[in-house]
Order: sequence, then C-alpha cells, then structure tokens
Amino acid sequence: MRARSNGARRRATARTPPSARWSPRCGRPRPRICSRSACSAAGGGIATAVHPRSTSAAPSWACSRPARRPRTTSTPIASSSSVGSPMLCSFSSSPPKADGQRDGADPPDPEAGTRNRARSSARSPLGSPTSPVTATADDFPGPPGHGAPRPTAPALVALGADDLAWLDRAIRLGRRGWGRVHPNPMVGCVLVRDGRVLAEGWHREFGGPHAEVDALEQVGGDAAGATAYVSLEPCRHEGKTPACTAALGRAQVARVVYAFADPDVLGGGGGADLRAAGLRVDGPIWGAAAAHRENPAFFHAARSHRPYVAVKLAVSLDGAIAAAPGERTPLTGPEASAAAHRLRAGFNGVLVGGETARVDGPRLTVRSGGVTPRVPPARMALDSRAALPSASPLFAEADGRAVVFVRDDADEAQLERLERAGAEVHALPGAPTGLDLAALLERAAGAGIHSILCEGGGRLVSSLIAQGLADRLYLFTVPRLLGPGAVPAFPGPFPERARQGWTPAFEPERLGSDVLVVYEPRDADVGPSRT
Repeated sequence: MRARSNGARRRATARTPPSARWSPRCGRPRPRICSRSACSAAGGGIATAVHPRSTSAAPSWACSRPARRPRTTSTPIASSSSVGSPMLCSFSSSPPKADGQRDGADPPDPEAGTRNRARSSARSPLGSPTSPVTATADDFPGPPGHGAPRPTAPALVALGADDLAWLDRAIRLGRRGWGRVHPNPMVGCVLVRDGRVLAEGWHREFGGPHAEVDALEQVGGDAAGATAYVSLEPCRHEGKTPACTAALGRAQVARVVYAFADPDVLGGGGGADLRAAGLRVDGPIWGAAAAHRENPAFFHAARSHRPYVAVKLAVSLDGAIAAAPGERTPLTGPEASAAAHRLRAGFNGVLVGGETARVDGPRLTVRSGGVTPRVPPARMALDSRAALPSASPLFAEADGRAVVFVRDDADEAQLERLERAGAEVHALPGAPTGLDLAALLERAAGAGIHSILCEGGGRLVSSLIAQGLADRLYLFTVPRLLGPGAVPAFPGPFPERARQGWTPAFEPERLGSDVLVVYEPRDADVGPSRT
C-alpha cells in the first residue's frame, strides 16, 4: 500500500470538520466515534444516542432514597520510597511534591499495604477491614514514570485526607488499563461505605465495562449509601453499555467524588446529571492540566486532530546517546529496558529516524514489561531516500504494521522494494531537516495512528521539540559517561522556548541503576479548543 503526496488531499484534510476523520482507505470523512464509550469498540457502530445535558430535571434513574453519608476512618496512609533527582542535561529535574508534602518527605501511597491481599481478609488502603473484593491483585503494571497519583496542582474542591486517599487509589487502579484501553482513557473506581471498601474496578479493555460498572458488578449492583471515588467524571453516554451515571443511580450510590472532568462531547457532563438526580457530587477536584497529565493522549485528542507525540531517549550523565556516530551503544539496564517496552504498549505507533533504523536495527515491538498491548503498535520509520534494507528487523515481525515515510521524489524502484518487504509506504514533501514532520503527523492521523512514541534518534527528537510537535519527553538517565566524541542527545540549536520550557510531570522513578523522569512543556495548552 502506498500513499503518494497529493496537495489536493492535504488541503481537503485541513478542511475536515472537527466531527470527521479521514478514512485511511478511501479518504472520505467518517463521523467521529465516541472515544470513551464501549460503543467505540473495534468494529462498533457510530455513537448516536446522547443523554440530555439538562440539569433542570432529574434523569429517570434518579434515586428517591435519602442519601446516607458514609463514615471514613483516619488511619494514616503508608508512604512510598522516594527517588533522588538525576542530573539530566539542561532540563530541570526537581520532582513535584504531593499536596501537603514537606521537603524531604515521601509522598503518600494509598496502595501500600494492599499488596498480596487475600480475598477472604481484604483490607482497604486506609487499613480498615473490607468486604471481599475481586480486584485485589497488584501485578498490573501501569505506565512507567507516572509516580505518585495525586496531582500537585491546587485542588478546585476541598477534600479531607481520606477522600484524597481513595481518589489516589482510584487513579492507581485506572493505570492498570495501560496498553489495553486506548484510545479510551484509563479510569479507576473505588466503592466505599462506612469506611470499608465494597469493591474496586477499572476500565480493563477497550469496548469493555467502564470502571464504575466493573466495580458495581462485583456487588451485584447494590451500593446503597456508598461513595464512588472515580478518577474521571462518570460518562452519561448510552452506547453498547448503559451510561455510568445511570448505573450509579440505579445502585443507589449516595455520593460521587471524581478527580477530573471528562472533555468528551458525548460522555462529558455526567456530574451535572448526577447532581440533578439528587446525589452528592464533588468534582472535578483538579483542573485540565492535572487531567491531561494522567491521560495525555485522551485529553490531547479532545482538543486537537494532530496525533499525540511523546519522545523517549536514554542518555548518559554527559548527555550522550551513543559512544560514536554510527555505533550502536546499549545504555539502559534490564529494568529500564522493560519499562521502555511497557511504554510502547500505550501508543498506536512507535517511530524512529532512518539512521536509528539502520544502525540499531530496532524491532519496535513490545516483548517485555508485563503488558500485552491490545493492538500491537505500528512500527514506523523515517527513510527519506527509501534506503532501508529489505532485511531490516522492522519488516520481520508478523504482528502489526510496518510504516515507512519517504520523500515524494524517492526512487520508484526503491518504493516497490519496500512494499514487497511488507511496508506501508507514505510519500511526503521534503524539508530542510529531511521530511516535513507536520505533514507526517497529518498523514499518520489519516492512517489511524493517533498517538506516537518517538524513540530517536537525536536529530528527529530535536526537530520534534524545536517545532513544538512533542507533547511529552521520557528521559532515561544512565550512570555512565561516554566521553569526548560521543553523540549528543540534542544536536543543533534549540529555540529559547524549547530549551527552557520543560518541567517534570511526576517525581523521578528509579529503575535499577537508571532513573526515568517524565517531562512536559511548562506552558502546554490543555484547553478545550479543538484544532
């Protein structure tokens, strides 16, 4: 399959309204599918039924029973171990502090103390006995580098320590969906009554029950008087599964506390429906920036047609990625390597530059890290002159797609050779740095790739950052010095904004002897507009 450069098609793409997407096969616009509801499962129909947003009348499922406020305990929360800050090139590496955390103190970890919990004697994050719950295993690895779940931004709603601890737990539960639920968001839910956990749930699989329904199913739909702590606003959309707001109302939940507002056109606004039904609702607790940090690709898709782009680099202490030009230099240890594979699982595609593809010969697959992606990410490479060898490991994998981007003046015979090797070939206009990266992202979106992890090399990463096309940076720092003659991680000059405008999104995570810090642009626009 080959998609040649076509000016008319590019202009048509630019005019595509927000409610449409390009079909990768025929180029026709298709209606946008609900990105959170189960109706948007692979092969599912278009979402059409929308619950009214009116707050003047209670929905039909509104509970007439008086709400019973649950009691909470005040047992202290266990703490997690902190990780020191590494020396990371020119980027700031001061880890953010959790709300109320003192300098030098560990952030609260409500998940500590819940590990290896027995079904017959489960205990809550706050230490009180609970009813038996099914979601007790803690062997679900989430996205690497995400650290303590509680946002450091000021809360929009004042909550007690117990409420915040339960929300922490809900966010941690949601992270278990990493690699299995995108393009849906990761969402977790904890049902609590009288200070005891009734059930825990999370969105486990794209097209499957949402977190609230997953938790309610464990108690037979009866959660009368309970509080539901949810990491994302309960959806109001009626698709293949009922709206989460309706499920909570039928279960006679008395109170709902949710961390972040849902930006989705179809699913958002559930908090207003719950209030109209007579439930006590606290939320959103944190604003758009904190919400974007936890589910960046989902929130990015709510405001932009451009694919979400994260870049990943492993660098030495002296800021290098290889000992010498053209030399493959493995840097990270086994723990960091497994985390890098786990990171890939949460993206639609993994991208490398042509030099990296030729020198390192990466397979760009998920082979470790404890997560099997629902859909293998597309293996993507820049190859301006269509010079990748047919025997490249990029083409050796049976699962997933191999996508190669070439210049539109590349040799026709070379294009046919790449196609015979199994590649989807996309021809793009050239640019001073090789290929037009904005056109590349537009073409990727048209091919159904809406989140991309770029793994280098340095020139490609630098170009994405300099052009404002990188939304997040995963920087693995290795305790090695590569010395003079090494290849710098960020070659070439950077604009002032790119050089100074990055800040840690979470506290550093130690992975064996290596350290991972996740960075985001300090002035990132996370507003509701869709461009």
